[in-house]
Amino acid sequence: MLGRTLVAVVALAIPLAVVPPAVADTPQPGSVAAKSVTLITGDRVTVDGDRVGFEAGPGRKDVRYVTEGTEDDWSLIPLDVAGDVARGVLDRSLFQVPRLIAAGLDDASVKGLPLIVQYRDGAAPKTSLAGARTLTSINAVAATAPRERAVWGQLGQDSAVAKVWLDAPVKASLDRSVPQIGAPEAWQTGFTGEGVKVAVLDTGVDDKHPDLVGRVEAAQNFTDSEDAVDRNGHGTHVAATIAGQGAAGTPARKGVAPGARLLSGKVLNDRGSGNASGIIAGMEWAAQQGAKIVNLSLGHPDEPGLDPLEQAVEHISADSGVLFVIAAGNDGPGASTLGSPGSADSALTVGAVDSEDELASFSSRGPRVADFAIKPDLTAPGVDITAAQAGTTGHVAYSGTSMAAPHVAGAAAVLAQQHPDWTWQQLKAALVGSVKPGGSLTDNGAGRVDVAKAVKQTVAADAGTLSFGHLRWPYEDEPIERTLTYRNSGAEPVTLDLALDAPEGVYTLGATQVTVPANGTAAVTVTAQVKSSRPGAFPGRITATGGGVTVSTLVNLSTEVESYDLHVKMIDQLGTVPDRPDDYMPMTLMPEDGGPLIKIGINHGDSEGPVRVPAGRYLAYAVLRTAFPDRRDELSVVPVPGLEVKEDRELVFDARDARLLNVATDHADARTAGETFTFIQDREDGRQWGARFSLDRFSLPRNVSPDPLRFRVSPTEGKTRGFRFETFTQLAALRADGTFTDTPYQYNLLLRREGSVPGSLRVRDRELGTVRAHLATLRADATGAFGAGPVTDGPGGSYTSWSQAVVSLPATPTWYFTPGVPWRRSIETMPSGRLHQTDEHAEADSYRAGRTEKEWWNTGVVGPALPDNAAVTRNDKAFTIARTPLWYPSRPGRSLMSSDYGGGTTTLLRDGKVVGTADKLPGTVTFPVEPGRGRFQLVLDGTVNPKASELSTKVRTEWSFTSSGAGSVPLFVLRANPQLDLDNASRPGVLVLPLRLERMTGATRQLSRIGVEVSRDGSRWVKAVVVPSGKDTWKAIVPVLPRKGEFASLRLTARDTAGNTVEQTVERAFRVR
Repeated sequence: MLGRTLVAVVALAIPLAVVPPAVADTPQPGSVAAKSVTLITGDRVTVDGDRVGFEAGPGRKDVRYVTEGTEDDWSLIPLDVAGDVARGVLDRSLFQVPRLIAAGLDDASVKGLPLIVQYRDGAAPKTSLAGARTLTSINAVAATAPRERAVWGQLGQDSAVAKVWLDAPVKASLDRSVPQIGAPEAWQTGFTGEGVKVAVLDTGVDDKHPDLVGRVEAAQNFTDSEDAVDRNGHGTHVAATIAGQGAAGTPARKGVAPGARLLSGKVLNDRGSGNASGIIAGMEWAAQQGAKIVNLSLGHPDEPGLDPLEQAVEHISADSGVLFVIAAGNDGPGASTLGSPGSADSALTVGAVDSEDELASFSSRGPRVADFAIKPDLTAPGVDITAAQAGTTGHVAYSGTSMAAPHVAGAAAVLAQQHPDWTWQQLKAALVGSVKPGGSLTDNGAGRVDVAKAVKQTVAADAGTLSFGHLRWPYEDEPIERTLTYRNSGAEPVTLDLALDAPEGVYTLGATQVTVPANGTAAVTVTAQVKSSRPGAFPGRITATGGGVTVSTLVNLSTEVESYDLHVKMIDQLGTVPDRPDDYMPMTLMPEDGGPLIKIGINHGDSEGPVRVPAGRYLAYAVLRTAFPDRRDELSVVPVPGLEVKEDRELVFDARDARLLNVATDHADARTAGETFTFIQDREDGRQWGARFSLDRFSLPRNVSPDPLRFRVSPTEGKTRGFRFETFTQLAALRADGTFTDTPYQYNLLLRREGSVPGSLRVRDRELGTVRAHLATLRADATGAFGAGPVTDGPGGSYTSWSQAVVSLPATPTWYFTPGVPWRRSIETMPSGRLHQTDEHAEADSYRAGRTEKEWWNTGVVGPALPDNAAVTRNDKAFTIARTPLWYPSRPGRSLMSSDYGGGTTTLLRDGKVVGTADKLPGTVTFPVEPGRGRFQLVLDGTVNPKASELSTKVRTEWSFTSSGAGSVPLFVLRANPQLDLDNASRPGVLVLPLRLERMTGATRQLSRIGVEVSRDGSRWVKAVVVPSGKDTWKAIVPVLPRKGEFASLRLTARDTAGNTVEQTVERAFRVR
């Protein structure tokens, strides 16, 4: 069988890319620190700004990785489990690295990934993981996968495991609002929810608040917080909206059902967040405690299919008769933004309106993802809702669908008191059927809840929504019939007139009038019929009126667009159809019309099953595995551009002609050391699809044969409109030990082919730009790793993962570049052991064909700088110092990043008195200051870990300036760039020290004085003679340097014509030969 189709709507996507250990775009100084996530496979992914790298888990050195998604929202999936993800055995969320980091699930924040392990029907849940929690409703266990264990290796071998999910992080999503929905009128009839148990699964409930004293019958904690007390306030606000007594204020601040009894399940911690497993455990507990209604003012983004929370809603509703009232979410105003578990069929899902019954902009809208069902079901007040404030005796106003849901939960409690024998389905139908209609059906559902009307009406329908399903194209001409039943609980018959408000020609009523007998039922047939020319969603409303009764019932039908079956056949390199039943590999279809990306897991053992896809033109590709009897398996990427789907057809992925895409150069011993090739497909909306595949051979261990680890790619015939092939290839000299260490040259090539995938490529050195590189060293035992990546504007943007060539420093390699393309470059300097590193990055530069240039890297003096993004500003209340680094390379256009550069302090003084000191360097530091004129000193002191560098080990910058008020502070520094050798050493004797001025915006005054001093020990300083050499440049003549083998420290001072000054001291600025 084929795996389940996975659909994702993206604008610019990289559906596949194998990410090597790499360096990439430079994070700006002051950026968020690097964060790592250890995957369920045991592999570790590290993200530092735009830089993405990985470290394979133990015993997984040959594993390759697949990335997919957009630049901001992507997954990194080890290729050996990509099939498991595609066929739905492993939750894709486990590999969505940016989302995991944003949710606080990085290695520094948690001990491991939280999991829900779901078992097949009939299999008993079990796990060896510590601290496991059984979730009976979905036949699962929840546990944390410790980082030191690659738990998928064990779980993947257990045939009883149905799916492993990320235990999804979930967050929390009344005076005039209670009358707005008619609650006081319901109370006057004697119904206040008396005796009905309502569970509030939230942040806890403050049962000591006057509005809630005596209302909470039981409480339980399901979070990592210490107890069930509400220290957040969200749950207390929700609980008071349901059953508050109004005792702390006026009676007008009563909840909707002041007679209801509350159960408090703390499923969100004191920060307002929790996990799916804790919420499910709370749902099960609430059912066991006898709750009739459960309020869930929480959620997370919905995806196609049923996630664990949705499953729990369905199972517990069916088994325990509980009505789940769930917030729609606060991700509006876009369409299909409904959250889970509000997306569950059984949920009574609630959007938010304001006091005028207008839909709130934040309220999540329908239709539901994948099947276009109508959700939310109804709305309730959710804007500026006043209710009890936890930890006080007062009240507070909040907005959100979290505030709307408890209005409906309270209404359900009132109705449940009136009709204690009603099922959850009847309660839901009655509330949906008695709404005040208004707004779009897909945005608002039926309308705004009206509890007064729900209590007074004696007639209700058996369903709030009558669904006719999602029809497969071509649609049958046969009509589809459903029965709508009305139930009358009154003592007199009621005659109802039926009216239909729906798209013309889709629905018909079997009768326009029906009489419902006293304490009886009456049914009417509703028929739906569509034509093949009408794909889409068709929501509508049936309104029944008569005898003072108005009952609304929604109808909905959705239809598939014109679609056909693809019969997929895969042929490996040996010419056979692979037969490995447990081996699933990904196949992808990219529609040129910009429709949803289609990803499918193909089981090699049954690769001829049908795949349903919309009619159109596609770029298709698949990854095929070939199992050789005498060597390791190989992977082939087979593209099929220009695939036309206008009837049922066969799609063949044939890897027999797949080959390594080698690039021939003028160096006979050059071998591919890093490659990334991309399929690019134009779309009708002017955007592009892209699929990217990479391998880094620079980083392979010794004696590993690299060719079998590379992807093979099948060339294509002809020229396909709108299709382009692009390869970023790096070549170097391969050593006898199988590594590229100390390669004397490196090719960095970006090659393109319009319309097809080539079988081979060739370049000549004369066609390329050439760089004679001079790589200096910052310490005696260091190595350097050079990386380069092209800047492109195609799908996925620039290549943010680069391979790196390792050389012993100092070194003078030759680099070749494709001309006319901007290249970002960097070099990592690492001492032996690789525990410390320094990264120097260069701005993107282009090179000219046939031209040879020289570049110097890692050269001193590494010292204070004011890059373009530096900022020191003052407003009426504070000084803010941002991105004023103490360590920057001497060459213009360079930056330096290292965790070993940054220990120190930032101090601000005013008129000689300390304003504040921060134990960090900008980054960003803010000090409060009083208004008015003053003489300020800003002092930065920093030290470097000597294991990272023997140079610039201590640096101090002190600025002195006058400031009167808000604005930019006119700082400046001097940059020194002496002529040093590749050991960053100068010969003894006279030294000419070139200087240049760097200014911040607004620092326009000319310098009136410059001083340069050199010292061997920091106590005795020798002054230099300084002479101008151009605009904002000078030369300092240093007559005497320290002795051979010593280090020279440097002190630079300057003053401008306004009296602003700077003093910069760099200890061990350079060596003396």
